[in-house]
Amino acid sequence: MMTVAPGHVAAVRFAVEGIRDGQPVITMEHVNRLTPAAAPDWPYPPDGRPGVHRVVVRGNPGVEINTHLGLDGVDHNDGGVISTAARAVNAIDAVCAAPPGLLAVKDLPAAHADAVMW
Repeated sequence: MMTVAPGHVAAVRFAVEGIRDGQPVITMEHVNRLTPAAAPDWPYPPDGRPGVHRVVVRGNPGVEINTHLGLDGVDHNDGGVISTAARAVNAIDAVCAAPPGLLAVKDLPAAHADAVMW
């Protein structure tokens, strides 16, 4: 993708954890690399695919969900950008039709909004 000088960032990894009784019970982790040579000890997507959104729930039973974006020839980076923007783009008509004032996602008539816990 590009040349990264020594001492500069070629990979980023972060996680958001849900904590219960001082222990993580759900983790959403994100890893970005410019090349497979960057941070080779960090987790890689399963199934030999270049990108994945992974959610791990620790418990009984534990659950791991790996969502791959960019199927059918769409680059995984483009798939991530498109899926990130989709919720906002798909809400444009509902927001324009809404009465003036502050709105929350649950106030919009989107099919998925009723399933979100707030």
